[in-house]
Amino acid sequence: MNASTNKSATLAQGTVSYRDKGTGPAIVFVHGLFLNGTIWDKTIERLTSHRRCIVPELPLGAHTTPLNKGVDLSLTGVAQLVADFLEELNLDNVTLVGLDFGGVIAQIVAARHNDRVSRLVLTNCDALEVCPAKGFGYLTWLPRVPFATWILGKLMHHVGPLRRHETSFAAFAKTPLPDAQLKDWVRPMAVSSGVRRDVKKLLRSIDVKLTLALPAELNSAGTSVLLAWGSEDALFSMDLAQRLAAAIGSNAFLTEIPDAKTFVPHDAPKALASTILAFTATPPWKLTSASQAKLSKSA
Repeated sequence: MNASTNKSATLAQGTVSYRDKGTGPAIVFVHGLFLNGTIWDKTIERLTSHRRCIVPELPLGAHTTPLNKGVDLSLTGVAQLVADFLEELNLDNVTLVGLDFGGVIAQIVAARHNDRVSRLVLTNCDALEVCPAKGFGYLTWLPRVPFATWILGKLMHHVGPLRRHETSFAAFAKTPLPDAQLKDWVRPMAVSSGVRRDVKKLLRSIDVKLTLALPAELNSAGTSVLLAWGSEDALFSMDLAQRLAAAIGSNAFLTEIPDAKTFVPHDAPKALASTILAFTATPPWKLTSASQAKLSKSA
């Protein structure tokens, strides 16, 4: 996605930059914690001939523009931000795609703010009792320890072996990520107190009761859900995906993506793009309230 597609949306919460490329039915990609939208690039380049791909930069720790002080940036607050973003862009019958903590946010939007969402695609993400992933429990106390996020940001930015370690980003990808990309992800938290303020709000809101409740809410919402799950992930296993699909119910479908860990769009972009294209090839399974409003106006 080239620089000419860079745009920004002014919301009540602040300014959200995003990239917008391609034509066709809209797909909105929700990235994960300490990532930005570039995690999706290898997949999106295979989709833009057929779909409109929109990638907002969300306040999850790798964003460059802090949001307004005092706004709710908990997991549910960021989900509201995504819903407001869809409304600001006047998007309808959207397919949301989420991974990692972005998968939780996408679940909330699809369950609670689904008037503009007709489909949800989840790649490997926090779900059910796995929130956060095993070995990453420190995320829940990190925002409560003075200077901890600042120290983590500085260390990750300046110590290459740390950001490439198996207990860091390397745990999420089967194919090594370019170090320049990793450094770009961690730099905002190292240099911006506003970015650290934003991400601490989200980290404080991590609550397994939320992820345990969401499958039933997704079932009630009736949104079609595709789990496109990397098969080699020790953090978010295929067993978790199977249990999540069962908990959501008959409107959930599970597809195994071989040779991929958590970062499916990086590890298996061709397979993920093909899966998304197939899932979005037919008309939406439900008429969203935004569609109903448009039909009423045209009648």
